[in-house]
Amino acid sequence: MKIRTLSQILGEENESIFGFDGVIIEKDFLSKGQTWVISGATGIGKSVLAMQLALGLAFGEKTLGLDVFKPAKTLLLHNENPILDERDYFRGILSHFALDKKPNFDGLNENLRFICKAGCYYSVDEFISKLETALSAGKYDVAIVDSLSSFVHCNFSDHAAVADLFCKINGLKSKHIFAMVLIHHFDKPMFWSKRLHPAKWCMGGKAIGVYANTMSALVGTKEESVYSFRHYRPFEDSEISQTLIAQCQNGNTAWEEVENA
Repeated sequence: MKIRTLSQILGEENESIFGFDGVIIEKDFLSKGQTWVISGATGIGKSVLAMQLALGLAFGEKTLGLDVFKPAKTLLLHNENPILDERDYFRGILSHFALDKKPNFDGLNENLRFICKAGCYYSVDEFISKLETALSAGKYDVAIVDSLSSFVHCNFSDHAAVADLFCKINGLKSKHIFAMVLIHHFDKPMFWSKRLHPAKWCMGGKAIGVYANTMSALVGTKEESVYSFRHYRPFEDSEISQTLIAQCQNGNTAWEEVENA
């Protein structure tokens, strides 16, 4: 951390006082040191969305309606599907968007790492330990966990338990300087409330909103197979933006932005 006097700030014409090196998604949507929680109902396609987001971040290209600032070294941890299913999903995304035809395709081998631990279920401390081991193996800009509740045994209705989990995640972010993206599940429909933004419909949403920098939700619309990907800044209590996305017609193995959304 650099401490400056007013004279030093006024004299630094060639140095921005803002740190752009840590920006992952533009307009301060996601930067290193921040936590982004993405939630949705079971079976809606969050795992495919997580893979697609990981590819977009690794490429440094706009994805799911979001402008990626530059290529980011990304670690994707999956615990929802067997490795063979993950392979098919990745192939579907690569094929649909012709990513394997791009001249910078080889950069994915440098910028994307993948861990599949289907069926593994950890305590908070075990999860933090496993995540730190993975982070220590490489200097990552972003870590995506899909899904939080399938990896971590935590009572998300207990504010103290959620606080413990997120304080430990914050400790990892401070140590390894990366952005955390957590894929999460909606709570049971009986707990959804029109008084809450859908992003807080996730399990432990009220408590998680205290610790997340950005919360997003994938919710249905009146149009079949079209979903609203809505983004929310918890502390400002307001929606940042939303994008309409639809499941592709190639077996629902990718998402694409709806035209004229």
